[in-house]
Amino acid sequence: MSKHLGQNEEIRFTLPKDCGNSPKKKLIQEIIVAAARKDSSFILEYCDEALCWKIVNKVNLQGKEKAGAYLQSNMMISQLELLSVITHGKHAAAHGQLTLTNGDAYSFCHVIDFVSAGRNVLKNVTSYVIKLDE
Repeated sequence: MSKHLGQNEEIRFTLPKDCGNSPKKKLIQEIIVAAARKDSSFILEYCDEALCWKIVNKVNLQGKEKAGAYLQSNMMISQLELLSVITHGKHAAAHGQLTLTNGDAYSFCHVIDFVSAGRNVLKNVTSYVIKLDE
């Protein structure tokens, strides 16, 4: 799966094959792909108005509009490998690696709380993003 970025740059995605058996896993995968593509409108459809998104040691975003604006100004990604998505009740986690267009590589983990086990609406997200040594 790839998205044209312009000037012959594409995002290359490697996604786990098991996300189709769980609607929440599939949604988390779609949200992570949308974030890489800077598709904040897709992500905001699944966010609570009072979303709290903390990117550890970087920023605390309060409200879904601030999160959407941040996604638009974030890094340009060339590769994203989603290694796994885990869900249980109203909680989820996903981790993987990404590479920016400038070659910098990062590992990430998103810990997600939904408003309830039965609703696919993000309430809290804590993201850990660590730059990898060369």
